[in-house]
Amino acid sequence: SLSLTQIYDEFKTLVDEFKEVKFDILDTTVLQFDEEFLNFRTRIKELERRIGAILNQSFEDLDTIISKLKLLDSFEGLLSRQIIHDELEKKYIVLLDMFKLDLVKVQALFLNGKILIENNDPQSPLPTGMPPVAGALNWSRGLEERIREPMEKLSSISQSIQEREEYKDVHKLYTSIMKGLKEFEQMKIKTWETTVDANSQSKLLLPVLKKNPDKTISVNFDQALVELLREVKYLLLLDKDVPEKAKQVFAKSETYRQMTCQLDAIVVTYNEILTTLQPVQYPLFKESIKRMDDQLSEGFDKYQWVTEKLIDFINVSKHEVSEVNKHVGQMKGSEKATKAAMAKWNKSLMERKNKPMPPEEVYLPHKANLDADLRVKFKETAKEIQNNTSQLGDSLKVQKTSTEWQEYENYINCMVTSEIIDSVKKSLDFLKTVTSHVKVEPIFEIDLLLDEDEKILMFYPPLLENKEKTKSVRNVIFALINDFMELAAYFTRLDAKKTGDFLKEITDDFEVSELVTCISNNIFSIESEVTSYSKEFAGFKFLWEDDLETTFNNFLQGTGEKKVVEGEEDEEADEKQKILERTIFKNVAAKPPPLELFDSEISRLNSFHAKIEEIKEYIDIHWI
Repeated sequence: SLSLTQIYDEFKTLVDEFKEVKFDILDTTVLQFDEEFLNFRTRIKELERRIGAILNQSFEDLDTIISKLKLLDSFEGLLSRQIIHDELEKKYIVLLDMFKLDLVKVQALFLNGKILIENNDPQSPLPTGMPPVAGALNWSRGLEERIREPMEKLSSISQSIQEREEYKDVHKLYTSIMKGLKEFEQMKIKTWETTVDANSQSKLLLPVLKKNPDKTISVNFDQALVELLREVKYLLLLDKDVPEKAKQVFAKSETYRQMTCQLDAIVVTYNEILTTLQPVQYPLFKESIKRMDDQLSEGFDKYQWVTEKLIDFINVSKHEVSEVNKHVGQMKGSEKATKAAMAKWNKSLMERKNKPMPPEEVYLPHKANLDADLRVKFKETAKEIQNNTSQLGDSLKVQKTSTEWQEYENYINCMVTSEIIDSVKKSLDFLKTVTSHVKVEPIFEIDLLLDEDEKILMFYPPLLENKEKTKSVRNVIFALINDFMELAAYFTRLDAKKTGDFLKEITDDFEVSELVTCISNNIFSIESEVTSYSKEFAGFKFLWEDDLETTFNNFLQGTGEKKVVEGEEDEEADEKQKILERTIFKNVAAKPPPLELFDSEISRLNSFHAKIEEIKEYIDIHWI
C-alpha cells in the first residue's frame, strides 16, 4: 500500500506538471507539445510497469483463487492498460488451472456427499440442527456459491481469457456441476413435496394424547409434523417455494407450539403423580385421580389437533391435574417436614470428653442434659410430626377413621421408626467404637486401691455391678444404652392416639440388638483384661497382708535360740541382756541371726522395692 501511495503521488505530480506547460497546447505549430507529451507518456508507462510488478508480486503471495480474483477486482480500472494487461495475461492461465482444480474438488464433494445423504449416513455433510431437506439444500447451495463467484469473475476479467481452450474446459465442467446441483435440489424438493400432504393431513387427525406401555401418557404430536414445520421454516429462509398445504400448517406453528408445551406440562405432572405415589399413598387420592383420568381420557380419542375446542380441553385438564398435584405436593411436603424434623436426631447423643474421667462424671452431665433438654426437644419433635400429619389429613379431607388413612398413619409410623432406629444406632455405634479393642483413646478413668480394712486390692469405681449402680463401669454403660433406647418412649404413635410408643420396635430391631451385644462383649473383655492386670500385684500382697512385727519376729525366731544366755562372761552377758531387754527383742530368740541372713533379706526386699518403683502410676488398657 505504501508503494501504491507513492505511485499515486507521482502520477498526480506528473498531471500537475503537464497542466502547467507555458505554451498553447492547441497551437499545432508549436512542436514542444510532442516532446512534453512523449515525456508524460513515458513516465506514465513506467508507473504502469511498477503497478504491474506490484500486482504480480501480490498475485504470487495469495494462496486461494478467490483472493487472487479479489486482487484483480481492486485494480479493475487499470487492467485494460496494455502494460498491466500484458503482465497479467500469463497469470490468467494460473487462475484457470486453480479454478479447475477447485471444480474437481467440489464435484467430488458433491458426488460423495450425495451418496451419504441418500443413505442417511451419520457421516453425511448435513448441517447440524437443520432438517434433512433444508439441510441438503443448504449444503448444495454452499457448493454452488463456492464455484459461482469465481466463475463470474473469471468471465468478466477479459474477453481474451474466454477465447482460451482452458477456459472452455473449465466452463464446461462448471456447467456440468451446476446442473447436477440444480437437479439434486429439485429432486429433494419434489420428493419432500410428495410427503407433505400425508403428513399435514393424516398426522393432524391423530388424538392429542396417547398411552404408553408402562401406563404413563405422552403428547401425540407426531415427529413427522415436527419435521414438516422445521422444513418449511428453513425452506422459507432459503427463499424456496413450499406447497400451499405446508404453508397452511406452518401458519399455525405458534399455536401448535403453545398447545404442545401446555400438554407436555400436563403430561409430565400426571406421569410424576402416577410414578412417584407409593401404594399406601395412592388410595388417599383415588377419587381425585379418577376425575383426572376421566378428563384426560377424552384426549385419547375425542380431541385431535384440528379440533376447534382443543384449547378448552387443555385448560380444564390443566386445572384437574394441578389440583391433584397440589394435594400430592402437600403430602410430600408433610413427609419431607417429618424427615427434616427427625434428621436433627440423626447423630450420636453422646460425645467424647477431652480426657478420661470417672464413669460417674461421664454419665451425670449426659443424664442432666437428657433430663433438662433432650427429652423436651424429643417431645417437641414428636408433637411437630403429629401436627403435620393431622393437618395433612384435614387438607386432604379424608376420614381419619378410614382404613386408607390408618394405613397411611402406619406408613408414617414406619418412617419415624426408621429414623429413631437410625438415631439410636448412631449413639450405640459411637459407644461400640469407643469401647472397642481397636486403638482408641481411653474414655473412663478408675483407680486400683488398697482396702486397708479388708486388706485386698479393689477398683474404684468398680468394674462390675454393685449396690451403687451408677458408679460401676458396667452400670454406667448400660445406663447410657437404656437412655438412648428410652427416648423412643417419648414419641407417641400416630395410630394410637395418646397411647403407645416406638420402644418395642427399637428393642426388637436386629441391628440395635447386635450393637448392644457388641458393647456387652467389649465390657466383658475389658473386665477380664483389667482383672488380669490387677493379678500382677499378687507378688506384693505380703506387704499389706503380713504384720510387720510378726514377720520380723518370725525371721528372728527361725534363725536364733531362746533368750536365756549361758556360758558367757558376766560382763558380756550383762551387755547382751540389756540389749535383749529392749522392746523390739521381746519374745525373740536370745541369739540374733547372722548378718548374712539380714543382708539376704534386705536384698530381697530391695528387689521388691525396685519393682514397685517401675510400676507406672497410669496405664491404658484399651478404653480404660
